[in-house]
Amino acid sequence: MNIHPMHGKAPYYTNCFLVTEETPTMDGRRAAVLVDASVTPQQVEQQLEKDNAVLCAILLTHGHFDHVETLDELRKTYQVPVWLGVADVRQFGLQADSAYTDAPVTAGDLVLQPVAAPGHTPGSTCLLCGDVMFAGDTLFAGSVGRTDLPGGDGRVLCATLLRLCESITQDLQVLPGHGEFTTFSQEKLVNPYLRYALRTPGGSF
Repeated sequence: MNIHPMHGKAPYYTNCFLVTEETPTMDGRRAAVLVDASVTPQQVEQQLEKDNAVLCAILLTHGHFDHVETLDELRKTYQVPVWLGVADVRQFGLQADSAYTDAPVTAGDLVLQPVAAPGHTPGSTCLLCGDVMFAGDTLFAGSVGRTDLPGGDGRVLCATLLRLCESITQDLQVLPGHGEFTTFSQEKLVNPYLRYALRTPGGSF
């Protein structure tokens, strides 16, 4: 797969990712998905043209406004299904065409496995694709998403991080919703929130 990081506007500069399949189909086009919706249709179209790709879906990691600020524009332009955790559909009153389940989301040869990651929001979802985790605001380099906004829960987020540490056995590149990229092994070593979650089952931030 090819991953193209893009950034939303100030002041949040949300990380969004256009993911395209490696091998084009018989007509020479590549399937693509967009992770989070804070970039303009023009930004997306420029990269789609470079990759000779077609957008197949918009996958939201959660429903906070800085991750959906251009969703209406993108939906109007591309008319592709939007995926979101069902709890965030309810929490934020957003429209989604599909809710994540345990089943993978596919587009061409792209396979993205949703992993429920509540805490930052009730419906926060990480997406695993190969050796990459699109983490949204669940996990940052050296930190985690805040839990003092409506729907946030520090105890739930702590449990989520513990579950991720116990279930993820391979080292993954972590592409968060803000800031620098990192790896899962690095975060287990230095991230104080992951270290706390590992040594304090049932804890809360």
